[in-house]
Amino acid sequence: MTTRCVIYTRISRDDEGEALGVARQREDCLARAEREGWQVVDVLVENDVGASERSKKPRPIYADMLRRARQREFGVILAYSNSRLTRRPMELEDLITLHERTGVRVCTVVSGDDDLSTADGRMVARIKASADSAEADRISERVRRKFAERRGQGLDASGGVRPFGYTADRLHVVEHEAAAIREAAARILGGASVNAIVTEWNTTGTPATVTGAQWTSRTLSAVLKSPRMAGLVAHKDKVVGPARWPAILDRSIWERVRVKLGSHTVSEKRTRRLLSGLLYCADCGTKMLPGGQAGAYRCSRALGGCGKVSRKIETLDEHVVSAWVDHMRAETGSELWHAEYEQDEALLVERLLAERDDISLRIGSLRTRYATSKIGDEDFFPVLETLRARLDEIERELDPHTTALTTPHGHPITGAAIPWLAWFHAQRVTAPDEDTATLRQQELLRRSIERIAVGKVKRQGSTRFDPSTVQLHWRQPAPADTHHRLSREHRL
Repeated sequence: MTTRCVIYTRISRDDEGEALGVARQREDCLARAEREGWQVVDVLVENDVGASERSKKPRPIYADMLRRARQREFGVILAYSNSRLTRRPMELEDLITLHERTGVRVCTVVSGDDDLSTADGRMVARIKASADSAEADRISERVRRKFAERRGQGLDASGGVRPFGYTADRLHVVEHEAAAIREAAARILGGASVNAIVTEWNTTGTPATVTGAQWTSRTLSAVLKSPRMAGLVAHKDKVVGPARWPAILDRSIWERVRVKLGSHTVSEKRTRRLLSGLLYCADCGTKMLPGGQAGAYRCSRALGGCGKVSRKIETLDEHVVSAWVDHMRAETGSELWHAEYEQDEALLVERLLAERDDISLRIGSLRTRYATSKIGDEDFFPVLETLRARLDEIERELDPHTTALTTPHGHPITGAAIPWLAWFHAQRVTAPDEDTATLRQQELLRRSIERIAVGKVKRQGSTRFDPSTVQLHWRQPAPADTHHRLSREHRL
């Protein structure tokens, strides 16, 4: 009987959108299949999608391929290399399980064929997966350092399509687009609506968008609210310094436009969930995503999953954190995380943080009063500049003290140690926003947890949480000084 084969091709970045990388992979895979005498039943293409732990894009085609493999539609998955298939050790475990249950083989053109039916074959495959994952991490670190370096030089940290109003090198103004931006800003401050301007621009075709698409209220608002328009470099919605490119709008005008349009805030973004990226359906292997009005993690049908497994977010979060605390106690042999900083430094940071929070609230209140015409320009802008100047001073004062620690209730750490659970919750104390706080706690969990498999409830209709349906897969034990290393690397 002829062996049925599916070819999977992928490239993580395709700035030109030409898919040349996957085309080359396809040719080499087809040649390998012809040599082996395999019948190619499908060629799957996932272009401009990453496969590392840090990639945020879903891979629906990959997930659907695994679903079809479980249904035994083919006997071989063929890729150009192991790294094209996955850079995630946890996904390799899925492939091993798939082979054990269905006999489906994983073959490549250049990485060899690992025999997943033997212990040695699985060991070699896991070594390769770890090496691929480490390389992805190194690439990510280099990219982040490069972007941070560019921001420090007053340059844009991102590539892609040129920003409206600027040339392709992102450093020079396109005058006719800049004139349109200034006119739009003046009209909005004069009472015109974004919709009216968008309708006019789309009707006349002038100015055109960079991509040639129609203008929308969202795209125009994003252009006008961008710190770039005021000659500022920003990172994660926070201004980090002056830019090397010229401003199109005077900063005071830009500030007023942002007030009119409503500045971007964290609340407008999807809330980050503690276990996002760690949860997988134990039944079908698909990643579980947070969502829905019920506030639950669910096996994602959008990613090709069964959609039959879900757990309440709060309940599952609490269970996993409790398990993590027990694990850290056992791994370190200590009930406590050991602190390394002095009480006076913690007190100083606590005072500065409290003042920073108070000023942030005052600025928010000031913007609201200005937007509702309760105060005029003559009061708004001088006060805003004064408050903003003090915020800058506080940030400079905080910079050398960012290692100071406080407990979840804001009290300085004065002794030698605090309980592991208190240390976990202390990550939230000095975070600038809710997402950053959750991200810090996620980093603690990810150091110890590789993945979490969630199974179906054993009794249909039961609402009681059953810990036995949740399986935590721990990473290899860390060195004996784990809690001291965590204290150095997870500073508040």
